[in-house]
Amino acid sequence: MQFAIMASTLIAILLLSFLMLTYVHSFFKTQQGFFLQTIAVANQNILKEGIIYTSEIPVHDDKVNSTVHKSYWGAFENITSISERNGFTFSKKALLGTKVEQPFTGIILSDTRLPLVLTGSSIVVGMVYVSDKGIKPGNISGNYFTGTLPAISDIKTTSGRLPQFDPLWKNYQRTLLDYIPTQYDLTVASNTEVTNSFFEDTRYVYLNEKWIVAESYTGHLILKSETEIVVTKHAKLRDVIVVAPKITIESGFKGNAYFLASEELIVEENVYLEYPSSLIFYKNRELEETKTSIKESNIQIGENTILKGVVIFLTEDVHEYHTNTNIFIAPSSTLVGEVYCEGNIELYGSVKGTIYAHRFITNKFGSIYVNHIFNGAISGKSLPDRYCGLPFENGSKKLVKWLY
Repeated sequence: MQFAIMASTLIAILLLSFLMLTYVHSFFKTQQGFFLQTIAVANQNILKEGIIYTSEIPVHDDKVNSTVHKSYWGAFENITSISERNGFTFSKKALLGTKVEQPFTGIILSDTRLPLVLTGSSIVVGMVYVSDKGIKPGNISGNYFTGTLPAISDIKTTSGRLPQFDPLWKNYQRTLLDYIPTQYDLTVASNTEVTNSFFEDTRYVYLNEKWIVAESYTGHLILKSETEIVVTKHAKLRDVIVVAPKITIESGFKGNAYFLASEELIVEENVYLEYPSSLIFYKNRELEETKTSIKESNIQIGENTILKGVVIFLTEDVHEYHTNTNIFIAPSSTLVGEVYCEGNIELYGSVKGTIYAHRFITNKFGSIYVNHIFNGAISGKSLPDRYCGLPFENGSKKLVKWLY
């Protein structure tokens, strides 16, 4: 009898254990399903069709509560997607840019008065939007055109207006230039190497004097000086924003970052800026007819430099007839991406992507040639499939990179 009772008790315990195990397994399987669904919704909401990103909006789903928040980082939109279900919360962050649509465009100019003149070994491939005067071969000081003209069917008449940026994005750039970190900001010493996740609050590394950067900075960081920043070849930068009136990136530097200046932005020779990097110059006053030399152009890109990303020159007011060089691109340099200039570009290197500009300038042989390209190359059909860039006000968005 005792043996039977003991056996019955043991069988009951085993059955109860089996039922508990089955319940626990079912419970965790269900919870795992909730968790995976929460992750999936957070991922999907980053690029969900029909979402118009403002500041912070709810995304409706029958089972998952979601919020999508938009801010900015460098030249791109910084999107945060947060999803919650049954106590599980998951966040995802990404940088978005504007998707490049076909037909691929090489040049869009806002100048409506002058023809675009190609000289020397200049090459233009892709759709081109210029004045109704079209594109003409020409020569500069005996250097006749020997390059490649776009197909006649690819030459269109410009509307006289460049694509416009998101106004909130432009305001963000102005705020970065004007803002001075306070005691309430998360600041660190300038000689400290820092890594900060994008899921943490922004941290500032700040000096009110000239700063020579040779340390390592990664992630959700803003490096700012009130006067000048020099980035040496020893610096290791990844995904950070660098802000100063004057910025110099020294020869030999390699990394990716987002640079913003208001007086001068110099990239020396033999620099490699990985995708997605950005150079942004924002001038808050009218351009004056005072500068003509290469050394005084607002953005200068040196020889044998490679930049993968975007180059942007912005100004509050452009004088229609000024002949300053606002972006100078040296021979043997290569830009893979887009160049946007609310002024004049002096191009001697290669752009694999699109140039948006008022017009071109060539400063050679003692003269200034307006709306001329000398030995420059532009190929609107050479962008990598994964590329996306300039934050235009209207346009489909595409993933630049996931943040960490």
